[in-house]
Amino acid sequence: MTFLSNAVVHLFHVISTKRDVESITETTSLACLKNNLSLFVKTNCVCLMQTELNSPDDFIAALIQLKPAFESISQFDFASGKPCKGIKNLRADVLQTLNNGWEVFVTEDALQIVVTLLQITSHLERTLGDVFLVKGKVCPFLLRDLLASPELSEICLPWRMKMMQLLLGGPFSLNLRNLLWHGFVAPEEISIGCAKMMFACVYDLYCYLEETNIYDRIRLRPLVKINTSTNIINKLFPVKLIEEDITQIKAYFETSLYIAKVMLPYFLHSVSCYENKKCQFASCNNMPERVMTAQSTEFYTTMDEILAEHLPSGKENQLKHFFDKQFMVLLTDIFNQPEGLRLRDRLSHGELDTDDVTQYVADLIIFVVTYASHRPLKFNDDGLCKERFDFCPNSCICYNSSWYSNASLKISNYESVFHPLAVAKRLSNECLDLCDQFQTLVETVKFEDDGNSASCNETCDRVYENCARLFESHFHEELNTCDVCDVLPRIKAVRRKKLETLHRSDSKSLEASAFLRQIAKNSLNAAQNLLSSTRSRAEDLRAKRLRSRQRQNFQKLIACYPVITSGLKFHCCAVFIFIHHRFDAERLAALRRDFKTLLRISEKLVTFTSADVNKWDDAVSLISQLSQLFR
Repeated sequence: MTFLSNAVVHLFHVISTKRDVESITETTSLACLKNNLSLFVKTNCVCLMQTELNSPDDFIAALIQLKPAFESISQFDFASGKPCKGIKNLRADVLQTLNNGWEVFVTEDALQIVVTLLQITSHLERTLGDVFLVKGKVCPFLLRDLLASPELSEICLPWRMKMMQLLLGGPFSLNLRNLLWHGFVAPEEISIGCAKMMFACVYDLYCYLEETNIYDRIRLRPLVKINTSTNIINKLFPVKLIEEDITQIKAYFETSLYIAKVMLPYFLHSVSCYENKKCQFASCNNMPERVMTAQSTEFYTTMDEILAEHLPSGKENQLKHFFDKQFMVLLTDIFNQPEGLRLRDRLSHGELDTDDVTQYVADLIIFVVTYASHRPLKFNDDGLCKERFDFCPNSCICYNSSWYSNASLKISNYESVFHPLAVAKRLSNECLDLCDQFQTLVETVKFEDDGNSASCNETCDRVYENCARLFESHFHEELNTCDVCDVLPRIKAVRRKKLETLHRSDSKSLEASAFLRQIAKNSLNAAQNLLSSTRSRAEDLRAKRLRSRQRQNFQKLIACYPVITSGLKFHCCAVFIFIHHRFDAERLAALRRDFKTLLRISEKLVTFTSADVNKWDDAVSLISQLSQLFR
């Protein structure tokens, strides 16, 4: 029982077939006896210097050529070798991974070896990207393009990079990084020779970078931090595990019909969820062949595709009818949305600061796996999917605990927080909250009327009138157009309206989403500027620290605040209204001009309200333009 395609199985067979020990070359044996991994790699892989890797046959021929090296390194004794103490310039987490990996290969525990390979391939991609930027300008997006780049070949030597291409360079190669991180390979399917060769090549590369002082020329790119995103989702969807829950979950996984037995070690060790989601996706959409490893002419079944609204053929993805819709929204926030956690791809590409992976994130992933596994499998085909599970259609095991029951209830009320439209909604809500704080603060400041209140009130009425018209045209509500008290409750109501989003924005709505998100962000920044200036000036006013011009400027701000806040509320109102509408090409074309104008106004408001500008009259003049939008 395997999830590997025949072509991939053949590649593993090429390097793992047992041969007579006497057939191992003298140089290979000598390098092995010296227990020097770097020497071993150089001795056995330099033959790739003139090798071309353009076709599947080229990759197979190169692997056959290196077969004795794979056999030889399988006998390498890590217990008598030297750990990575000589490498000093590595990031601490990378060095720890290498040292831990060395100890793992002493025990040759299959599961721990896979975990080690997951870690070192992640670190490797990040390191190679940093090395590339020593000579290159823009790091290639795909690992296979990075490995084949002339820049890395020049810096790290051609044979070294060709060996990396054999191990990691796309679907013609062994493709270990993708096989591991996309959940295709079971622990026992990676031969010890293949695993040790991968570790040896990574170790050799780091030694080479140390010896040639290339590290001194590298500027490490900052790692991605997800603590802000984690806090956002934790507020909406808190999950907390206790020791009793972990014990029950492990027992459940061991008897679950959802988990393929060859993948059970991953679930028990790290509670991974990728592979089995892919199987249910393949079954729901009647595409059993998609549980297998992809070839160069086929698609990779990635999380992006699993959670997409439509299949490549244009048909609707049926997986959303198998899982609860809101559970799919949660999955998309965790794995797919650009501003979400994006745990799988950020970890696999070495982008994530692992110090930011909190206990809450671990608990959340365990919940996702447990909830998904709770669903009984329903296979539409009689072949590839069923044979990979010990499937018994009449059996169903239920998992019960207070933690699971409570979290399951929360799913039905889950609303996306990382979809671009959800981000626009969240930023707009924060903006309105600041407007309320601003109003409360202004009420504590007393100035004499400067005679402009009538003009300001007139501008406010026009802005709220247009706001009311927007409500009427989109929600078919008739309002007293000039009555502020009638408009504001509608704004409060619409900001609480649940956002029905499931998938990433498609190309048709992506432009509108980008407009709305940026408008909301600018509005929030302007509100923050207002609140900061008002707090600072109010404190100085009470302490009698304001000079004459500063006092006049602050008085102008207080006089203009109703107009400025009405403008910010109009921005938020427009965001709240349009995030609930799908945009086809015709609708977007009709609104594009107004969106651009609103975006321009929001950008200028940020400038006019900044601490070093404070142009309140200009801000009022700008906001008066809002009464003409969306007509």
